[in-house]
Amino acid sequence: MLHVSAVKTCFMSTCALAQKGASITFDDRAFKIIHKGCCIAIGYLANNLYWLNAADSCLNAHIGSTTISLQIWHQHIGHMSHAVLKAHGPSAVKGIDSGSSIINTPSICHRCKLGKSTHKPFPGSAKTTSRTLEIVHSDLAGPMQTKSIQGSSYIATFINDHS
Repeated sequence: MLHVSAVKTCFMSTCALAQKGASITFDDRAFKIIHKGCCIAIGYLANNLYWLNAADSCLNAHIGSTTISLQIWHQHIGHMSHAVLKAHGPSAVKGIDSGSSIINTPSICHRCKLGKSTHKPFPGSAKTTSRTLEIVHSDLAGPMQTKSIQGSSYIATFINDHS
């Protein structure tokens, strides 16, 4: 799934509607979504795109919105904790299966582990320095997803222990 923040339009999957038993008919000016013999939504053509008249219809009421598991919502809502989703999700989002047991959902998903992973600290040292550049700590990070202006993919840091 991609999130493109600059796009201020919602897209609809005609395939998903068809899988739920709806039929979609298009002509040169408009389209209709028909489910169980009833026209549940209409749209119009503008600038070579078909637009849904969203104010006139509620597709979920006609097609039947499926309740989605807590784990799926966890992934779609930025990996929010399951406890917060159970507590606040049903009042904020329609279709959350808040009845799914915490036992059936992993305590931390694989992506959460990757995103929150850290390195253990290096062991302390009793060494002390009395002069600049006597001990220098360095680290190398990379390759980075975005290159620097100069085209570099790695970052090196140097820290003088004395200062």
